Amino acid sequence: MISFNKILSNLRGSEPGVPRMANKVKPAAEEVSAEALELARGKVAGCNLKGAKLSGANLRKAYLFDANLREAHLAGTNLSQAYLTCADLSLADLSLADLSGATLWKAKLVGANLTGTDLRRANLTYADLSGANLRGANLAGANLTDVVGLELD
Repeated sequence: MISFNKILSNLRGSEPGVPRMANKVKPAAEEVSAEALELARGKVAGCNLKGAKLSGANLRKAYLFDANLREAHLAGTNLSQAYLTCADLSLADLSLADLSGATLWKAKLVGANLTGTDLRRANLTYADLSGANLRGANLAGANLTDVVGLELD
């Protein structure tokens, strides 16, 4: 798995118009800023963002294929139309997040907090929702084909 710091070190000063970030990004994944993710243009496939604090960030259309987002703080985050195929979001706080139109094919959402989350038109095919809290979540039009552990009240 590629580390987020490796992605950022490859971006620093390597592209015209991309500001140097040496003093702005802290090395610990839990301190990754939403601005850093946006600078990476949301293309952080396979990265390790375990425990990252990204609540309220705008990650619309982010490409987070196979990302480790275990225990991440994503409450109120805009992840609409994000590509989260095979991402691990186990134990993540996604309460009140916008995941409308997101692709969560084979994503792990084991024990995730999805309270009040907008999952309209999301593709959850083969996703694992074992133990996830979906109270108040909007699943209108979501693809729930072969979802594991789905328990609706």
